[in-house]
Amino acid sequence: YGINGQEGRETRKTDDIIQLNSNIGYRTAENSDWYYTSKFSFTTQATDGFAYPNITKPVSSFFAPAYLFLGVGTEYALKEKQFSVYISPLTQKSTFVLYQNLADAGAFGVTKAVYDADGNRIIKGKNSRTEVGFFMNTFWKHEIFKNIVFENRLSLYSDYLNKFGNIDVDW
Repeated sequence: YGINGQEGRETRKTDDIIQLNSNIGYRTAENSDWYYTSKFSFTTQATDGFAYPNITKPVSSFFAPAYLFLGVGTEYALKEKQFSVYISPLTQKSTFVLYQNLADAGAFGVTKAVYDADGNRIIKGKNSRTEVGFFMNTFWKHEIFKNIVFENRLSLYSDYLNKFGNIDVDW
């Protein structure tokens, strides 16, 4: 969690992430760096996010969005070099938007609300969306100088059924 305060400007949130990751792997040979792996990842945030300077209408909130990934695949891991690549051809991605105003607007890819000609909501926006697709995750950690460590994580996801090739990037 990070905030930034500057003279003449309101305090602003700069970073806010709650993340839980877990994986289980099995390798067929003790001297192999390849694993059959299943991964679980859950991500959300703790507090409201805003499109500054507007601080009256949140653009994100706790569980809006929240992302859940569950997949099976293979991982190449070099523990001594702190490097890994995970490839999953079968991954479920669920997106949750529990803040109804954002769900009604269709934020984060959920189905938006339906309104009549007078602007009255007829059907509420969906609070979740589930996809199945391809997921790849890389990790590399390297000490550049004493007490200075470079850590790089890159996650790529593409849904099989909805415009395969459009890639969600988290770097």
